[in-house]
Amino acid sequence: MPASPDPIHLSLPPAVRDALRDGRVTRTSGIPEITAQAALVGEVLRIAPRHTLLWLVDDEDHQRRVVAALHALRVAADRPIATDVTPPVLAALLTQQPITLVVRPRALLTPLPAIPHFRNGILHVRPGAAASTTDLSRHFVEHGYMAESMVSGPGEFARRGGVMDVYPVGGHAPIRVEFADRTIASLHSIDHANKASAALPHAIIPPARMPARDDGTNLRDYLHPAQSLAVLTDVDDILDEDAHAA
Repeated sequence: MPASPDPIHLSLPPAVRDALRDGRVTRTSGIPEITAQAALVGEVLRIAPRHTLLWLVDDEDHQRRVVAALHALRVAADRPIATDVTPPVLAALLTQQPITLVVRPRALLTPLPAIPHFRNGILHVRPGAAASTTDLSRHFVEHGYMAESMVSGPGEFARRGGVMDVYPVGGHAPIRVEFADRTIASLHSIDHANKASAALPHAIIPPARMPARDDGTNLRDYLHPAQSLAVLTDVDDILDEDAHAA
C-alpha cells in the first residue's frame, strides 16, 4: 500500500480567518502548487464549514489535478466530488447535502431547469411516510428511472409485492423500501454481493434525467451563498475562460 502523503499545514492570518468566518471575499497569493492550495482549502473549510465547495478551474487538466489533490489530502472527504452538473448534484445543492463541485466557469452560465420544476423530481423517503409501491413506481417512471426485474445499476427500480428496490442515480448502492398498509415500513441500503443491509433513517432520491432547461436559471440560482465556499485559482486564466464562455 503506498504511503499517505505527509499532511501540509498552512496557517491563515487572523484578518483572513475573520473574513472567511464572516463570508466575505478574501484573496491569498504565493501558493502556486495545487496540493498546497487544496490543503489551504481544507483549512478554510475547518474554520468556516460550508455544505458546498465550488472550485472553478480553467481547463480539464487543471480539473484533474484539483480532484487528485482533494482525494490525496482527503479534503472534505465526507462529501462526493463532482466534475459536471448532473441531477444528483442539483439535488444535493437544493437539499443542502455536502458536495464538492470542480467545474469550469461555463458551468455557472449553462441554463438549468427552473428550481420548482426540478424540485418536483426529488423524492424524500423515510419510514412512517404515507406512500405505496404504485406512488413510487409512477414517480420513478415520470422522472427517468427504468423498471427492471432486479436492480443492477443506477437509474433502475424493481417492484415485488410490498417491496421496492431503487438504485438512485449518483448513489453507491440500491435502496430497499418496504411497505405496510400504504406506509413506508422500513428503509435499507442493500449490498447484494455481500448479502448485507443497513437501516436508513431517510433517503433523498434525485431524478434520473435532467428536466427541461430554463434560459433564466443557472447554477448560481441553485447555490446557497451562506453555505457555499467558492475557490478560484489561476484567476487570470479563469477570467479568460469566463469571457469566452459568455
